[in-house]
Amino acid sequence: MTREELKTLVEGSPLETGMKNEWIKRIESEELTKEFYDELIDAVQANIDQEFAKAGVSDENDPEVKEKYQGMLDQIKVANDKYNATMEDLSKQTAQVQAGADKDFSQLTADIVKGNLP
Repeated sequence: MTREELKTLVEGSPLETGMKNEWIKRIESEELTKEFYDELIDAVQANIDQEFAKAGVSDENDPEVKEKYQGMLDQIKVANDKYNATMEDLSKQTAQVQAGADKDFSQLTADIVKGNLP
Protein backbone atom coordinates (compact mmCIF):
# COMPACT_ATOMS: atom_id res chain seq x y z
CA MET A 1 0.00 0.00 0.00
CA THR A 2 1.39 3.41 -0.92
CA ARG A 3 1.63 6.31 1.49
CA GLU A 4 -1.09 8.14 -0.44
CA GLU A 5 -3.45 5.16 -0.20
CA LEU A 6 -2.75 4.87 3.51
CA LYS A 7 -3.36 8.60 4.00
CA THR A 8 -6.67 8.26 2.16
CA LEU A 9 -7.67 5.41 4.46
CA VAL A 10 -6.78 7.42 7.56
CA GLU A 11 -8.70 10.44 6.26
CA GLY A 12 -11.77 8.24 5.80
CA SER A 13 -11.39 6.53 9.17
CA PRO A 14 -13.53 7.20 12.23
CA LEU A 15 -10.57 8.84 14.00
CA GLU A 16 -11.02 12.37 15.29
CA THR A 17 -9.47 15.13 13.17
CA GLY A 18 -6.53 15.64 15.53
CA MET A 19 -5.69 11.95 15.48
CA LYS A 20 -6.05 11.84 11.70
CA ASN A 21 -3.61 14.74 11.31
CA GLU A 22 -1.16 13.08 13.69
CA TRP A 23 -1.29 9.80 11.76
CA ILE A 24 -0.96 11.53 8.40
CA LYS A 25 2.21 13.28 9.65
CA ARG A 26 3.55 9.94 10.81
CA ILE A 27 2.70 8.33 7.46
CA GLU A 28 4.62 11.07 5.67
CA SER A 29 7.67 10.89 7.93
CA GLU A 30 8.06 7.35 9.28
CA GLU A 31 8.98 4.05 7.71
CA LEU A 32 5.87 1.98 7.02
CA THR A 33 6.73 -1.19 8.92
CA LYS A 34 4.56 -3.95 10.26
CA GLU A 35 4.80 -2.33 13.67
CA PHE A 36 3.61 0.96 12.20
CA TYR A 37 0.59 -0.73 10.65
CA ASP A 38 -0.11 -2.59 13.91
CA GLU A 39 -0.05 0.72 15.84
CA LEU A 40 -2.41 2.30 13.33
CA ILE A 41 -4.80 -0.63 13.49
CA ASP A 42 -4.71 -0.54 17.31
CA ALA A 43 -5.42 3.22 17.29
CA VAL A 44 -8.41 2.82 15.00
CA GLN A 45 -9.72 -0.14 17.05
CA ALA A 46 -9.28 1.82 20.29
CA ASN A 47 -11.25 4.69 18.76
CA ILE A 48 -14.01 2.33 17.67
CA ASP A 49 -14.13 0.73 21.13
CA GLN A 50 -14.28 4.19 22.71
CA GLU A 51 -17.17 5.23 20.49
CA PHE A 52 -19.03 2.02 21.30
CA ALA A 53 -18.48 2.63 25.01
CA LYS A 54 -19.85 6.19 24.65
CA ALA A 55 -22.92 4.74 22.93
CA GLY A 56 -23.39 2.24 25.76
CA VAL A 57 -22.45 -0.77 23.65
CA SER A 58 -20.24 -3.16 25.56
CA ASP A 59 -17.71 -5.71 24.39
CA GLU A 60 -19.39 -8.92 23.26
CA ASN A 61 -16.45 -10.91 24.67
CA ASP A 62 -16.99 -9.50 28.15
CA PRO A 63 -18.00 -12.34 30.52
CA GLU A 64 -20.93 -10.31 31.87
CA VAL A 65 -22.23 -9.67 28.36
CA LYS A 66 -21.83 -13.35 27.46
CA GLU A 67 -23.72 -14.35 30.62
CA LYS A 68 -26.59 -11.96 29.89
CA TYR A 69 -26.67 -13.08 26.27
CA GLN A 70 -26.82 -16.73 27.33
CA GLY A 71 -29.60 -15.87 29.79
CA MET A 72 -31.52 -14.21 26.98
CA LEU A 73 -31.04 -17.28 24.78
CA ASP A 74 -32.24 -19.51 27.62
CA GLN A 75 -35.38 -17.40 28.05
CA ILE A 76 -36.05 -17.55 24.32
CA LYS A 77 -35.64 -21.34 24.38
CA VAL A 78 -38.08 -21.66 27.29
CA ALA A 79 -40.61 -19.46 25.50
CA ASN A 80 -40.12 -21.41 22.26
CA ASP A 81 -40.53 -24.75 24.05
CA LYS A 82 -43.72 -23.49 25.71
CA TYR A 83 -45.02 -22.27 22.37
CA ASN A 84 -44.25 -25.61 20.70
CA ALA A 85 -45.94 -27.53 23.53
CA THR A 86 -49.02 -25.30 23.27
CA MET A 87 -49.15 -25.75 19.51
CA GLU A 88 -48.83 -29.52 19.91
CA ASP A 89 -51.71 -29.54 22.41
CA LEU A 90 -53.83 -27.44 20.06
CA SER A 91 -53.00 -29.77 17.20
CA LYS A 92 -54.14 -32.78 19.27
CA GLN A 93 -57.33 -31.01 20.30
CA THR A 94 -58.01 -30.02 16.70
CA ALA A 95 -57.50 -33.61 15.58
CA GLN A 96 -59.95 -34.82 18.25
CA VAL A 97 -62.57 -32.24 17.24
CA GLN A 98 -62.07 -33.11 13.59
CA ALA A 99 -62.38 -36.83 14.31
CA GLY A 100 -65.61 -36.20 16.24
CA ALA A 101 -66.98 -34.02 13.44
CA ASP A 102 -66.04 -36.65 10.85
CA LYS A 103 -67.81 -39.35 12.90
CA ASP A 104 -70.89 -37.18 13.34
CA PHE A 105 -70.90 -36.33 9.63
CA SER A 106 -70.57 -39.98 8.68
CA GLN A 107 -73.43 -40.92 11.01
CA LEU A 108 -75.60 -38.13 9.64
CA THR A 109 -74.83 -39.19 6.06
CA ALA A 110 -75.69 -42.80 6.90
CA ASP A 111 -78.93 -41.74 8.58
CA ILE A 112 -79.88 -39.71 5.48
CA VAL A 113 -79.16 -42.64 3.20
CA LYS A 114 -81.16 -45.01 5.41
CA GLY A 115 -83.97 -42.51 5.69
CA ASN A 116 -83.78 -42.57 9.49
CA LEU A 117 -84.18 -38.85 9.91
CA PRO A 118 -87.49 -37.63 11.37
